[in-house]
Amino acid sequence: MSASLLVILNPWAGRGRGAKYRGSTLRGLKHAGLAFELAETTGPGHALALAREAVANGVTRIIVAGGDGTVHEVANALLDAAPASDGATPAAVGCYLTPQADPTDGLLDVCLIRKVGLMTFLRAVPKVMKGTHATLDEVAMFRTRSVTIRSSGAPLVVQLDGELREPGLNEVEVTIEPKRLRVLVGR
Repeated sequence: MSASLLVILNPWAGRGRGAKYRGSTLRGLKHAGLAFELAETTGPGHALALAREAVANGVTRIIVAGGDGTVHEVANALLDAAPASDGATPAAVGCYLTPQADPTDGLLDVCLIRKVGLMTFLRAVPKVMKGTHATLDEVAMFRTRSVTIRSSGAPLVVQLDGELREPGLNEVEVTIEPKRLRVLVGR
């Protein structure tokens, strides 16, 4: 790869919206005067391989045009790579669920959604897509360095950056590693 910016695009993300918005994404990057290369994923695990190859070839910025699963694969590839001299990942990477998150504050942004019925959930989806869901009564947002999640009943099922996990545990602790994952932030 000759460019220092790689766009990893998952054409199947969002039920095919990745492919639908390919042209406008690339036009926007060209209009911004950015030199980049495009790599499209072909299936699960491919974004991980593309990101590993990019880091090995000296790419310093990666834009992920895909869903949570694609972001998860790229973030894991960067976190597995040897860190840069400042201890952070060698390349920077596109994240958005907690709209007020600050990737430089060293805090974990948590979005807690209380149990809701199907109709309430369906009515809330447009707000979640716009990042305005924090105004809903069922939503609480907070920042912390760590959070412990406990289930008094069945073992937890946990979604971590697009990956559904069943760790077989009734308690999971999540902590932040400040300044570890280098992140690109849009302005």
